[in-house]
Amino acid sequence: MNTWRKTMAAVAAGATIGFAGLGTAVATAQEPDESTGGVLSAQEQSDLMVMREEERLARDLYRQFAQTWGVQIFDRISASEQRHYDAVGALLGQYNVSDPSAGLVAGTYTDPRLQSAYDGWLARGLTSVDEAYAVGAEFEAADITGLSNAIEVSDEDAIDRVYSKLRTGSEHHLGAFQAALSGQAPAGGHGQGQGHGQGQGHGDGREHSPGQGHGQGPQHPK
Repeated sequence: MNTWRKTMAAVAAGATIGFAGLGTAVATAQEPDESTGGVLSAQEQSDLMVMREEERLARDLYRQFAQTWGVQIFDRISASEQRHYDAVGALLGQYNVSDPSAGLVAGTYTDPRLQSAYDGWLARGLTSVDEAYAVGAEFEAADITGLSNAIEVSDEDAIDRVYSKLRTGSEHHLGAFQAALSGQAPAGGHGQGQGHGQGQGHGDGREHSPGQGHGQGPQHPK
């Protein structure tokens, strides 16, 4: 179908971007003591901060789509993104890196490029459920690329383990959105219509939480 071909072309384009390419966030870290991780490079710090915001952006988007379309795939994956967000938050604490999400409400981001990406994806995803699936696929493809780039840069085993698990989760999410775009009914979906998006969800059935953490970012959609 034409929508599917156009979407896959967009996904391929999105995969060349990668959120780690944003890595211009101002990274501020103190010298870690013996209870924290090792000393991070400026790029490792910046990547952690970008990943923290990127996971929050995904969570915020999917919660909005769940509320609008009442399709459970967005509830489930937004719950998974919350766990990803918490896992990166735990790394920020471990390496004593400042949290870029602190004090920000859902749907707002300090980096203007992240804000522009969120606003554009949200507007598209609210036009139809197929566009929401397409946005999810584009986002996850870019996320996979960004995580792969960040793993190449990092010399920290703890960071690499979390990033690898996040990447596996994103691969599962991408597959779920691609399946939905191809016409396969999302698992647990309720079709189109107005939903409330408040279900707790338990991931997409193929993923394990990448780590434990208690991030300080916002917990409620705007």
